[in-house]
Amino acid sequence: MFEESTPSIPPVYVPWQTLQTGLDILGQGVPPRVDKSVFGSFSGSNQTLMLSALRAFRLIDEAGVPTPALKSLAENRDTRAGELNGILRWSFPDLVALGEANATSGQLDDAMKKRGLSGETQRKVLSFYLQAAEYAGLPLSKLWPKAKSRTAKGARQSRTASGTSRRRGSPPTPPPASRMEIPTQQQGMTRTVEIPGVGTATLTFALDLFDLSEDQRRKVFDLIDRLRELGAVEDDRHQPTKAAAENGTGEGGQLTGSPLRPVEV
Repeated sequence: MFEESTPSIPPVYVPWQTLQTGLDILGQGVPPRVDKSVFGSFSGSNQTLMLSALRAFRLIDEAGVPTPALKSLAENRDTRAGELNGILRWSFPDLVALGEANATSGQLDDAMKKRGLSGETQRKVLSFYLQAAEYAGLPLSKLWPKAKSRTAKGARQSRTASGTSRRRGSPPTPPPASRMEIPTQQQGMTRTVEIPGVGTATLTFALDLFDLSEDQRRKVFDLIDRLRELGAVEDDRHQPTKAAAENGTGEGGQLTGSPLRPVEV
């Protein structure tokens, strides 16, 4: 049978990562009195929870004076897991015994109730113990819920915020399109120019440029270039220039040839 004794220590439900960070802070040098100012980077509530945990584990006294055990736990990170193993065995002998016996979640719940815990406080104490016990190498029942650290939760929230997280079974989210991406879907492209005394010429494309062969692309862009030249000639028809002459136009801006010959694509 497993041990059912329950020590009368105050509930310890400081977040596990907060305890680890607090010990690292103390590892830089344990002061003669440990108070809230030591953990200035913590929120007010976490400062209180940190001090309560140190008192519950008898690492500081009521006046905040540290014990040699705190100095060793804080300054020797390599041996911290082993030292915490002993502290947890003394503080939670009932839970350690249940873990060794591979007890059910119902038995774990009963043990927490014997400690006078329930509701949110019970959930927080259990969360702390499961994470601390896993770190310290204590036995945990395979029937108990897995420890969930705040770090893992924060990582999941970060992935969701960045758009890389998705629900199980849902298709992967495509990466955001680049601003320079060329649309591949078919869409209409139309250009119309006026031919003086004749009417207008209109060129329309409804195609996917990526489906064209190299020769087809060359012919399509050749048509576009010719239409642009025709529009330029119409704009300059009253101001003949050397450039207009080089483009095959005579005086008055009239075309000397047909700039839009049929091209088979």
